Amino acid sequence: MALGGGPGATTIELAIYQAIRFDFDLQTGALLALWQLLLCGLLHLTLQRLARPVEQQGRDSQLALPAQLDSRAEKIWDTIWIALAALFVLPPLVMVAVSGLNPKALELLSQRALLEATFNSLTLASGAAVCAFVLGSAIVLTSRFWRLHGYINGQTGLK
Repeated sequence: MALGGGPGATTIELAIYQAIRFDFDLQTGALLALWQLLLCGLLHLTLQRLARPVEQQGRDSQLALPAQLDSRAEKIWDTIWIALAALFVLPPLVMVAVSGLNPKALELLSQRALLEATFNSLTLASGAAVCAFVLGSAIVLTSRFWRLHGYINGQTGLK
């Protein structure tokens, strides 16, 4: 959403945001959100269908892992690539932050309306995060239980 897009090239999240924020078209926003939910659900079901069952016992369960997975040269190579990526990503972010600083920034930050809006946003985001965590945990625990007890497509596949 930070990169924007246009009418011809946009993400579904940005389209939902634009429909609600700029057009105040709640029906379109809700319809797009339902489409996104449907697409994510289909993707999840496809991945669940293609996923390999969890091995409870077998040749992999007794496999000893090496004490150190990466050599010193591999760690240096990884560090170089991470540094290059950071050099590519961080300068534009720093420039956005620097361009946002101006003499009126302190005046704006001290306004009561901004503080109230920030508090409301953090409260809403915290509630959404807790709900997402609880629902995500329920999905993961249910999926784990089903896999460990041999349920396949709603049927018991116990051996």
